[in-house]
Amino acid sequence: MKPGLVAIVAVALLSCSGFADARAGDEICTDLAHFAGAVPPGETHTVLLQGGWGVPPGPLMRHECIHSGSAPGKIFCDYLLPNSSWETGVRNARRAARCLAPAARDDMLRQLSEDGKIAEVKAALIPDALASPEITLRFAPGALGEVSVLTVSVAQPPLSAH
Repeated sequence: MKPGLVAIVAVALLSCSGFADARAGDEICTDLAHFAGAVPPGETHTVLLQGGWGVPPGPLMRHECIHSGSAPGKIFCDYLLPNSSWETGVRNARRAARCLAPAARDDMLRQLSEDGKIAEVKAALIPDALASPEITLRFAPGALGEVSVLTVSVAQPPLSAH
């Protein structure tokens, strides 16, 4: 293969959203940690990342992020939309799962390997942290004509009354 053609093929492949995992690295973990850390004590904030193929007469494709109206949720959505896959939501769920404590990460990845089933775990981002927020990841795969939905909820514990 000619060097110029190799470069064109490489650029085309890297621009595909199927390679989002490789391009994004651990950025989602940093942004998830910022989202979790910005939730005020005693509150729960949720973000829904939806995407997939549609069926006419509806839109052919959907990719949207819905937040609970909070600034932390909006900022996390602002990161997720350009840095996530719209056509294969399970990739987004796998990336988010890798941010969790090891036992929860492994459980979520195992659940995600069961095609067509809903996967859900609750865990801390940092294992054994006393005041770490509880993160709930829930992934619902979409059937043909339906969108997949990744739900990320952060429940920040209330301040202790000590």
